[in-house]
Amino acid sequence: MRRARLALAVAVLLAAAPVARAWHPAGHDMITRAALESLPEAVPGFLRLGADRVAHVSLDPDLHRRDATPALKAQAGPEHYCDLELLGDAALPESRPAFRALLREKGIAVERIGALPYALVEATERLAIALAEHRKWPGNPHLRAKCWHHAGILAHYAADACMPLHLTIHYDGRVPALEADSPRTGIHERVDALPAKIAPGRVFTEPLPEAEPFDDLWQGVRTALRKSHGRVDRVYALEPDIPAADAALADESVREWTVAQCRRAAQLTARLIVTALSRADEIPIPPAFDRSDYDAR
Repeated sequence: MRRARLALAVAVLLAAAPVARAWHPAGHDMITRAALESLPEAVPGFLRLGADRVAHVSLDPDLHRRDATPALKAQAGPEHYCDLELLGDAALPESRPAFRALLREKGIAVERIGALPYALVEATERLAIALAEHRKWPGNPHLRAKCWHHAGILAHYAADACMPLHLTIHYDGRVPALEADSPRTGIHERVDALPAKIAPGRVFTEPLPEAEPFDDLWQGVRTALRKSHGRVDRVYALEPDIPAADAALADESVREWTVAQCRRAAQLTARLIVTALSRADEIPIPPAFDRSDYDAR
């Protein structure tokens, strides 16, 4: 039944957007579940066992950028990508205000470049706050629900960060210059569809390495983005063998690449979750936000 509902969601989203800047829902679902199942024992059990709930939420960010909700689409759209070439030699600042200031200096609209790094770091920090609350009041079921929600949003953007075409001006075909528009070749849609063409058991045959927290959240995210961006050329080398979105996957090299990217996405998701947990003890919850009393009806 769950797979039938997921298949329906995939069909609806594909119909809504000819070029989707994200893995398809089935890919996000698979990657998120694998990440949650790989979490170490130190992670609270309710979170490790909440894969259904977290995977459910992990699809939401793509629903937030539909034409039917234009105000939400305008805000949420840039959260899914970051065309790193447009930064030139500049490093990613560690806050949105500093990022906006840099974009003003360069004359670049955020809609042009995207803001995925900030969506990802902010989602990790939101989860850290929720986990800090849960540690203080572990009996509050609303806090467990909050942790599942924030973990799902984090999982979505972590998976997006591991799709190389989310990080480049060449996101849907090669462009000749920084200011050029995408030729809309359809490669992005074809790559997005790849994870759903492989059974989860074949992707995660081997267990993922145990997730370790990043010592520095921002540096960890920057490194992950840089590595993912470095795989853009490999995507285009495989382009002739990447099947249409509705066709079967036959090429073994494309299959191996897809498996590797799904595993990287699940591992990054898990590392960010344990990073949030490692920061939870550092986050004080002011007395005014006491969650010890709740309506359990």
